[in-house]
Amino acid sequence: TVHIGSTATDEGTISYDTSTNILQFGTDATTNGDIAFFTDDLYLDKSAGRVGIGTATVDANLHIYTGSDTSQNFFEIQGATDDLFRIWSDGSTNTVMKSLIDNIQFGGPSWIPDADWTDAKVTIEPNSGTQKALVIDAYSGQSVDLFQVRDAVGPGNLFVIDNDGSVGINNGSPANRLNVNTPNAADSNVDALITQTTGKRGLVVQGSQQYDADVFAVEDGYGSDLFYVSEAGYA
Repeated sequence: TVHIGSTATDEGTISYDTSTNILQFGTDATTNGDIAFFTDDLYLDKSAGRVGIGTATVDANLHIYTGSDTSQNFFEIQGATDDLFRIWSDGSTNTVMKSLIDNIQFGGPSWIPDADWTDAKVTIEPNSGTQKALVIDAYSGQSVDLFQVRDAVGPGNLFVIDNDGSVGINNGSPANRLNVNTPNAADSNVDALITQTTGKRGLVVQGSQQYDADVFAVEDGYGSDLFYVSEAGYA
């Protein structure tokens, strides 16, 4: 063992354990002496059991500090030919996560993947039957969509949940609680909406006891009624 310091209670040690074949770096046990490589390039916080990279003020089990250089990789796992997983910043306020792993799973400690989990990029499995698989909380005063499913060429035009909870299918800006757009001319053999029954009613529209409004209406392209059912059931 090599002892570096002024006394046996204020020192650092370098030793080799021949029984476990481990080279050890340590500090004395009477104080919480930390270990630093080049000041803060790698910092081991002994008292908290934490590791800092780029910082000596370690606020998490693993704390990575980039300083003023925000355009860099924060974390990277590299395979033989490319990055498997990488978190980096583009130098502005955007933090990007990239994954070339075929499947990422989030599940509880006893979760066993289903046979079909490999056909999804991301799979989320709750820990119990009372736990939600995914929750998206809106930001106070949010003015943009909560959720979008995009096609290859346009943002949010396959499926959208906007900031007030309205849903658009093939409609990126739903003006009503549910907007289902008719497919374009290229999809002439595709209907906008079909309901199929299995012994139950295919579609139920319930009126309100508090408001005097039509229960159901079919409009032309200019917004005029072609057919409607009033709250009293008159067509």
